Amino acid sequence: MGETLNDDKRPAIDGNTNTDAPEHSLAAQVGNREELERLMVEVDKMMPSPEARAIKLWNLLPKDGLNLWDLVCFCTETLGHCVAVFPQLEAPVKDLNLRVFAAHYSSAKLIKEQMESPEMQLTEIKPKV
Repeated sequence: MGETLNDDKRPAIDGNTNTDAPEHSLAAQVGNREELERLMVEVDKMMPSPEARAIKLWNLLPKDGLNLWDLVCFCTETLGHCVAVFPQLEAPVKDLNLRVFAAHYSSAKLIKEQMESPEMQLTEIKPKV
């Protein structure tokens, strides 16, 4: 039970963070990396990739007066609303929500200081393209 981790202790890239439910892993559903890449190309022809969608929204965001923590909180809350439509997100969204709330209430002073720095303002953050 727990997270599938790679060498640098981040969740595995295949999205499988629940070792009790490997059937939910994209890698398990697809089979191998070549098949995964083929599937990604096929799906990206049908609709924009998650990255393209994020960049589209990023370009629409009013960035003045917002910082990175505002965006983290917004994303966390938005994902919470998505669980009704995408129930497979429930466990990771609950985990993220708990972590964000824990950080917010246990490290408020540190977060406030960090987010006041100019490089944490959304006007200074450039998305990868």
